[in-house]
Amino acid sequence: MKDYKIGVAISVYNKGKFVATNLNVIKNVWKDVKPFVAVSCNDSDTRRKLEKYDIDELVAGIDYEVNSKKDLRLRQYDTIKKSVSAAANNSDYVIHWHADAFALNDKAILDLVNYMEENNIYFAGRGFWKNHVSIKQPSGDVDDHFFVLNARHVIESGLYNDSDQIDEVRTLIDAGACSEGILGYLISKVTK
Repeated sequence: MKDYKIGVAISVYNKGKFVATNLNVIKNVWKDVKPFVAVSCNDSDTRRKLEKYDIDELVAGIDYEVNSKKDLRLRQYDTIKKSVSAAANNSDYVIHWHADAFALNDKAILDLVNYMEENNIYFAGRGFWKNHVSIKQPSGDVDDHFFVLNARHVIESGLYNDSDQIDEVRTLIDAGACSEGILGYLISKVTK
């Protein structure tokens, strides 16, 4: 098995204690993976607390004012985009999860990454994909809670392209898309 550089991208708003738990798991439970950890946090108070931890890259997300689920979706998109992009610049494969999720078995991660590499797979996630298309998931259902991406693909495909993508994402949100729908749309747009 090749020695892959693994990036862990964690997105969080105000659950800094979950980030601390994740860092503890990575440091004390993982045996074979020493990842590059990128955390994006939209809440300035939580981000200040996270600065005390051993995080390779702590990225400030935009703290959009949340008056509705639409605003929340935009904030979620922003922090996922920023954590994944930061980790992609420093790894071969990026694993994203929300701060309140925990990956306890690094061997399972290596097995998944090895499978992806051997089969030329750029994205692995959970969900119903094209079998569940709806207003909330216009291109299919992909759970944004945990997914793995080939880092080179993230960068070269323009998966997260700041220039005009924010307007595209706002249009999706205005049409009723949820976070999983946004991720499904973006992945399907750049990944065959």
